[in-house]
Amino acid sequence: MMKQDHFKDMIGQTAVKRLLSEELIPAHHGGCPLPHILLIAPKGCGKTEMARCIARSLGKAGKIYNSGGIKNADQFFENIVIEKLHDQDFTAVFDECHLLPKKVQGLLLTMLNPNKEKGNMVTHGDYEAWIDFRRQSFIFATTDPQLVDKALKDRCKVIELEEYVQDEIADIVALHCDAVSDRTLLLDIASVCRGNARSAVTLSEDLARFLAKKKVMGEDHSVFDATDWDKFKFNYSILPLGISRKEMQVLKLIHEEQVISLGDIAFRVGDPPSVVRLETEAYLRKRELICIDDQSKRLLTAKGKLVMDNLPA
Repeated sequence: MMKQDHFKDMIGQTAVKRLLSEELIPAHHGGCPLPHILLIAPKGCGKTEMARCIARSLGKAGKIYNSGGIKNADQFFENIVIEKLHDQDFTAVFDECHLLPKKVQGLLLTMLNPNKEKGNMVTHGDYEAWIDFRRQSFIFATTDPQLVDKALKDRCKVIELEEYVQDEIADIVALHCDAVSDRTLLLDIASVCRGNARSAVTLSEDLARFLAKKKVMGEDHSVFDATDWDKFKFNYSILPLGISRKEMQVLKLIHEEQVISLGDIAFRVGDPPSVVRLETEAYLRKRELICIDDQSKRLLTAKGKLVMDNLPA
């Protein structure tokens, strides 16, 4: 019987999809429980979509829970353990699991404790529930693995998702907006998405709005070309490489001063030095637009100078 590929519409993550589709999921259907999975990746790299695909591939009911919305152990036990898990086939996905309350994480340690019975009896107050790993599967996802309880992390198979490369982001745009067919243009569009799959989907939705506007104006809305892209970037105020306004402010300061300290940048932009260093500078350094010299001064790289020299007047 031909197996259904639940990952076919998910761009990238080739190694992870191979592990899941060729090993872990078929083994689960063969009676060997899926390991408790912890998905780790930066925001926008597809953790939630990957979790959703895994849950669908297991062929049972499931739900994605916002961990920040789980307030206490009573709520967790009554609304999730008793209502959804006990004596049922179910996949529970806990997004941003580092936000789970400590007492809930403690319950999970008991529930997920590995043993030869492939399950555990867990009690809370007047309730008790049998957790059967063959019937109930657990998927966790986080952007901050350092905040996840170490014992809980140790009970999981940790799967780190890869950051998307520009070609993959271009594929995501093409998947969601078929009016863009030129590969060079797709790559240019992808360059402003900051390697973020969610941003690519959001941008594709804005492209669809642009095309809908063309239709209203009696223009050809079946194709989105380079001229449309230039107009789109102008109307949506999109900067090169998807740079934010605050990041551009920092680039302009460095461009004007040539060499400037973190403290001076922070004073000029009105943010604490820690915010500038950890947030505003992070993407600029990742894209090799700025660098730091031996005296901790900030200066533009050759790539950064090129970006600033080619800004529209």
